[in-house]
Amino acid sequence: MVSTESQVMALLEEGNPAIEVTETPWSETTAAAYLATLEHRSSEVTQLDTEQTEPTSPKRPLGPWLIAAAAAVILGVAIVLVTSNSETAPVATIPTPTTVVDAAPTTVAEVVVETTAPAPTTTIDAAEAAWDALPVWSGQAWGDVRVNSFEPALQFNVPDGFGRACLMTPTGFDMVPTSAFSGATELASSEEARLVVARLELGSVEETTTSLSAMAGSATVPQTTTIGGVEGLLIDATAPEGGTTIYLDEGGGCSLSWGHGAEWRFWSVGVAGQTVTFALHSVVGELDRFAEEIQPVLDSIIWKDLS
Repeated sequence: MVSTESQVMALLEEGNPAIEVTETPWSETTAAAYLATLEHRSSEVTQLDTEQTEPTSPKRPLGPWLIAAAAAVILGVAIVLVTSNSETAPVATIPTPTTVVDAAPTTVAEVVVETTAPAPTTTIDAAEAAWDALPVWSGQAWGDVRVNSFEPALQFNVPDGFGRACLMTPTGFDMVPTSAFSGATELASSEEARLVVARLELGSVEETTTSLSAMAGSATVPQTTTIGGVEGLLIDATAPEGGTTIYLDEGGGCSLSWGHGAEWRFWSVGVAGQTVTFALHSVVGELDRFAEEIQPVLDSIIWKDLS
C-alpha cells in the first residue's frame, strides 16, 4: 500500500521514465552537416539567419494512463489517512435533506388592552367648583355671592354696604340698598326700601303678574323685561289700603307685605319650571331712585341651571 508522498513520486517516475536527451553543442560544422542531409529532399535550400540560444530540457507530456494512476494513488492515501484516524477524528455527518413545506399563514389576533385613565376635568366640574367657591349671601359679604337654600339657585354681585332684613329660606330672601339701610337693630321698622326675591306660588309668570295687579291699589300695564338672560314681565304698583302680607316661609321669618311700602315694582321670570318674582318697595316718590341702585344687582344675576 502506498502511504507517503515519496513513494507516490517513485511510482510515477517508474511508470514514466525521463527521456534521455543528449545535448550537442552548436557550431557551423554541425549546421552544415544537417543541411547536407536535406539535399536529397529538395533542390533548393533557403539559408536562414540563426542565433545561438541556450538549450532547454524538453518537457514530457503526461499520458492519460499516468493521470489515472496518480488519482488512484491519491485516493489510496486518503483512505489510509481516514482509516488511521477513525478512532480519534470526528465523523462528518451528512445531513438528511429536509423537505420544506409551505405553512399556512398565521393569523395574528389583535389584542386590545384597555387602560383606565383618570377622567379629565370637565367644564361642568369646573363650573361646580367655581360655584362652591363663592361666599353665601349673608348681609355681611359683598361682591360675587350665591344663595345656599333658595331655589332655583342663582348668584349675583352685591354692592358694598347692602344688608338684609330676614334669613334666607327655600322660597325667598331679601336685600336692603345701602342708602336705605339704617342699622340692623331698627331695620325692620325704619327701612326706606327693600328688594325681596321670592317664589310667590301664584302660578306662571303671566298668572303671577295678573294676581299682583289685582291685589294692588293700582298697577301699570305689564312690560317685557329680562333678568339673568330670561325674559319676563314688569309692572309698577301702589299698595292697597289694608294690604295683606305674603309670607315666604311657614315660620313667617321673611315676608312680602303691602304695608311695608307705598310704591312697588315687580319683575317676574320663569326659571327651571319656577316663577321667581323680584319685588322692590319704597317710600312715596323714591321708587325710581332705589330701582336704579338695585339695577346692577339684577344685571349681574346668573342662574345656575342655565349657566
